[in-house]
Amino acid sequence: MKGNDWSASHRRVVALLKQRLGSAENCAQVIDGYEAVLASIWSFTARLLGEGGARAVMVRAGQLAARDVPMVQQVRVKENGVDFAEFRALAAAKNCSTHEVMDALTTLAAMIFRTLSELAGDILTEPLLQYLEHEER
Repeated sequence: MKGNDWSASHRRVVALLKQRLGSAENCAQVIDGYEAVLASIWSFTARLLGEGGARAVMVRAGQLAARDVPMVQQVRVKENGVDFAEFRALAAAKNCSTHEVMDALTTLAAMIFRTLSELAGDILTEPLLQYLEHEER
């Protein structure tokens, strides 16, 4: 994988998320939107890597994202998906802004793509990006 490949994927992920969630008016709407996006990513990833593989990717992405944004540790990886209940509670308790929540979850989503890119390069990330872009339509 070349550095430029990751940069291009990163820009596409961020643009997709901004397009999809840019009209969210509050934290709950942002979290709802990311919950749907991560459910789609989970579904796609699990079909290719199995449930265990999807879990491993999500856990690793969470570890990477938490280095910059510790609150994403509250997004829990479960047996069959990702649970946002503790993240929602923390965001509400800290009275986080919509911008803070969006930045935290964008970092998490970007780290999912980074993890997939490190695992197999464009073989995984490009079809997933196309799937998410198509799903939006």
